Amino acid sequence: MQAKLRLLFAAIAVLTVGIVTGWAIRELTFPKTEVFQGSDFALVTAKEGELSRDIRLDATLTWDKSVPVIATRSGILTQLSAGASSSFENGSEVFSIDLAPTFALHGDIPIYRDLAWQDEGPDVKQFQQFLTDTSDATLEITGYFDEATRQATRSWQTKHGLEQTDVAAASSFIAIPQFPARMSWAEDTRVGIRVEPGQLLGEAYYGEPSFTIEAPAAQASIITSNMRVTLQFGEDSWEATVSEIGAPKDDGSSTVTLAPAPGQESICGDGCAALSSATARIPSLIHVVERVAGIVIPTAAITNGDDGSAAVIAQDGTKLPVTVIATAGGQSIVEGVNSGQAIRVGANAEARIEDTQ
Repeated sequence: MQAKLRLLFAAIAVLTVGIVTGWAIRELTFPKTEVFQGSDFALVTAKEGELSRDIRLDATLTWDKSVPVIATRSGILTQLSAGASSSFENGSEVFSIDLAPTFALHGDIPIYRDLAWQDEGPDVKQFQQFLTDTSDATLEITGYFDEATRQATRSWQTKHGLEQTDVAAASSFIAIPQFPARMSWAEDTRVGIRVEPGQLLGEAYYGEPSFTIEAPAAQASIITSNMRVTLQFGEDSWEATVSEIGAPKDDGSSTVTLAPAPGQESICGDGCAALSSATARIPSLIHVVERVAGIVIPTAAITNGDDGSAAVIAQDGTKLPVTVIATAGGQSIVEGVNSGQAIRVGANAEARIEDTQ
């Protein structure tokens, strides 16, 4: 029994000497190692790249200003000259009944009476301006139907193949406040139908259309004023900007109102003439994050520096201050780190490093 105990103690002594000797050799032979306290973290490499973020929604175009276009006499509708796919100007023929044309006239006062010798009033002044703008006549705009106005009326009638009556018939004109304008004909308006005086044929739209976007709650929460918007109409693209974001509705959505891009007077410009109805839906991109190039890192790698500003943690645990340029899709473009630099990311990225002997 005693012999077995002596052998056990001898074995323990030999093992202890081996452990101590191994530890001494390791310390003398190998350098110190870094021990990370806590859970692990990952290392990622900063790289050159690009970021952007767009929201795809339909914009609704609406013509807010219009005047009704009504039949000016009874008869057969023989021509619809102003089509929905094109704009028309002051003096353009809009439609004809029994081949007698009705022309667009620039003005705010609806045409309600025939005008002839010695008539006077603001509607006469409006007609005199029309003759000056659409013919070779040079009239004094007085609001009084004088001899010069009568002669100019006869000349205008001759130019358009009309009978010289010396009278500006109300049935020959429709007043529209602004040009260019475009027509949206009523569903049952077509060449060949019989019409009666006062029958609504359609509407003439003028001015600038309004553009709005109905943004669901999730998208509305990240849309801000002055964001750039690109609208795609066929092969053309129009630029706009977010001008106003309406209050949330019951479902959380908001109406986003668009305005012309900076330096522009119109969203659709000359392309407005191609719009064929009172309302239209146009695919659009809201540029939430404009395309930008730079050093890309995971957004999760960004932490707070000692002064509360943005920072990242280098592989060796050093905090590096950074400036965040853009963020999209869990990635950020920053200034302050170089391409190829390894940085920490993870819940324990700020783990301290201890030297152990």
